[in-house]
Amino acid sequence: MRSVRSARESQFEVVYRECLRDVKTYACSHVGRGDADDVVSATFMSVWQRLDEVPWPSRRAWVLGVCRNHCRNRWRTDRRFAALVDEITTVRPPSAGEPGGADTDVTSAVALLLPLLSVDDRELLVLTAWLELTPAEIAEVLGVPAGRVRVRLHRLRGVLGQHLGDVEKGGLA
Repeated sequence: MRSVRSARESQFEVVYRECLRDVKTYACSHVGRGDADDVVSATFMSVWQRLDEVPWPSRRAWVLGVCRNHCRNRWRTDRRFAALVDEITTVRPPSAGEPGGADTDVTSAVALLLPLLSVDDRELLVLTAWLELTPAEIAEVLGVPAGRVRVRLHRLRGVLGQHLGDVEKGGLA
């Protein structure tokens, strides 16, 4: 059976095809390749939701303005998260005397590594290392299966181990 496309879907497809390359380029240049796909998705979700507001003659510029707003939201989110991480490391860094705590050198090394990690890895590190949540608790917070959290923790430990090894050798990779 053949589905009939609505005028709205056709209009969105025109905007999408016309602007996708520009939106990807803009997003990559402003938030990096790691976050660009999220920004592109959010941009076109907004376009779909506000399709009736798109000024047809200047649609390309309008869509890039929406993308710019999503890039700025990403920057704000990253800054807020970095500030939270800074506050947590300042207020309550784990110490050698605490159960599960680390020595000062490791804490300092991890603090140096935080900016190098993705937003998701930083969140996972804060949840597990500073807030001392179990994988099951982290899964509940993130709304994902506990098995996925365990896999992500395993990968994060590998990344941290590699970077901490580089710190011990005298620099960051």
